[in-house]
Amino acid sequence: MLTDTKRSEVGQRYGVAHYALALSSLVIALALVVTHLTHNGLWIDEIYTLHAIHLPWGEMVLERLKRGHLPLYFALMKAWIALAGTVNEVVLRLPSVAFWLFAVASYWPLARRVHRTETAALALTLFALNGLALRQAVEARMYDLVLLVAVWLARSYLTLLEKPHQRRWKNAFVLIALTGFFISSSLSFLLGALVYDAWRRRRSAPHLLRLLIVTWLMLAAVSVVPTLLHVSSRDRTEIAHVPPAALFLHLNTFFSGVLGVDDYYAHGPFLRVVVACGAILTVWLLWKLWNLRRSLPMPVEVAARVSLLPLAVMVATWLLDEATDLGIAVHGPARYLISLLPFASLLVAWLLEQACPTPKCLLVVHSMIALLLLCDAVGAMRIRVESPRELLQFRLANRYETGDAVVVVPDQAKEAVELYAPNARVEMTFDRALTDETTLRQKLLQFADRERLFLVWLHGKQSPAVQVADLLFGQGISSSPKSRRGERRIFLYYPRKALNQVSETLPTSASE
Repeated sequence: MLTDTKRSEVGQRYGVAHYALALSSLVIALALVVTHLTHNGLWIDEIYTLHAIHLPWGEMVLERLKRGHLPLYFALMKAWIALAGTVNEVVLRLPSVAFWLFAVASYWPLARRVHRTETAALALTLFALNGLALRQAVEARMYDLVLLVAVWLARSYLTLLEKPHQRRWKNAFVLIALTGFFISSSLSFLLGALVYDAWRRRRSAPHLLRLLIVTWLMLAAVSVVPTLLHVSSRDRTEIAHVPPAALFLHLNTFFSGVLGVDDYYAHGPFLRVVVACGAILTVWLLWKLWNLRRSLPMPVEVAARVSLLPLAVMVATWLLDEATDLGIAVHGPARYLISLLPFASLLVAWLLEQACPTPKCLLVVHSMIALLLLCDAVGAMRIRVESPRELLQFRLANRYETGDAVVVVPDQAKEAVELYAPNARVEMTFDRALTDETTLRQKLLQFADRERLFLVWLHGKQSPAVQVADLLFGQGISSSPKSRRGERRIFLYYPRKALNQVSETLPTSASE
């Protein structure tokens, strides 16, 4: 039999092995992220980020509110670009890498607070190598900053659950929640789930419910003006709805850590296999959670509620919307739920620990999880998103000549065109919501004397601007041989030639 000293030494060796496995996996993931920062060009949401940070401060805030985004992330990005002194894909995406790394560094103390060393290291691997978090680390979007905020919210909440009289953590919770809300309103999913957990603990921990009520009242007070500005100026819904089946695949994203479906990319064959493996693991984890539901430690119980409730809300609102057609569905891509990841990783690590009877078994499971997530990371980094980079470089920059006119739709894509086709001079932009034919005709006729006109259409399936240009200058030459009407197209027109031909036919028509 092993003595206590021997057991301690064995435990320490396994702890070091788990820690080394988590750290080495993190290093590999970081290398994948850094080497894939320019694998894709900017996709449309990143293009909107690029546009926002080029606006004056006041206009930037109003434009982001109109689009349904709160401005803090974009203010940070604007300051970062001013500090960097240049704009390119790497500079735009580096803050996301930093936010992901800060989130990982902040997560280790949280995991150690809840779990013993071996399980905490497993939770760290699940958190750091999550496919969604890694995917967001190579995009100029706010979601890994939301993830960082969520880690600190989780730490504050779980600390107050054990030590209710720590005023500094109460103040920190409120401040972090307010800050996070002004980064992205998607944090509401996490805060709503915490309200539910606090309500379930209203007798044993009434201070938590009071804290959440105060926090939500403060959020309501400070969000009145932004909400009114958004509602009064928006011209379309900004929720990126995904197929209802994707809601169930979101479980896979947060339980197995494997990247799920989203609204702007498709999985390749390799990633489909990884997703299938993750789905099997997710089903087993849900079955394990159901069997252990009455014996969950307090922090793990919190994690289970927080991880599952927002997904249940998405499913419920979708079902209600299908039945009533009220337009209240909030189901969206997994990135809207990224704030759940700190809790989901804690939950899954505990479930895996319970399934392992020996330390050696847990280390083997940890190794298999790391391998699965590293395979997923490779697939996530290799995803091709719908970016206009190659289109603009090869179809505009290489063909543009001095004197050509360039018109861009939507107007938020102007900076992206200038980034990828720096030699092309953008002379006019249209809001994609502009559909008035008379206005479009008047604006496009300003280029009647130009030899060539490039009309860049980067978002949407039908373009009123292209339709009017076709009427004025004849059918444009599309950049795509497969589809004239579609996303990310460049149409080439010859205005002067077309109008001269029209004028030459007028006398003949009159004599007839």
